[in-house]
Amino acid sequence: MLEVRGEVYMRRADFEALNEKQREKIAQGAKGEKTFVNPRNAAAGGVRQLDPAIAAQRRLSFLPMAWETSRRPSRVVRASKPITSC
Repeated sequence: MLEVRGEVYMRRADFEALNEKQREKIAQGAKGEKTFVNPRNAAAGGVRQLDPAIAAQRRLSFLPMAWETSRRPSRVVRASKPITSC
């Protein structure tokens, strides 16, 4: 088993592009849409999305900081689809 730890973040250019899309939705009259205050909040919100399609729309990056391997038998949880948005 391989466990990778790190940080998910949003680059400034990706943050600006996301907010521009949000402003366009708001201008078109979409209800419940808002712009984001900073990239940290936008990235954290993207990770917590229950709908993977919404999370995939955000350009998130991942910075690995540590990893650990284990040969002990353990329960392995597999994603139903590959993660391609990070």
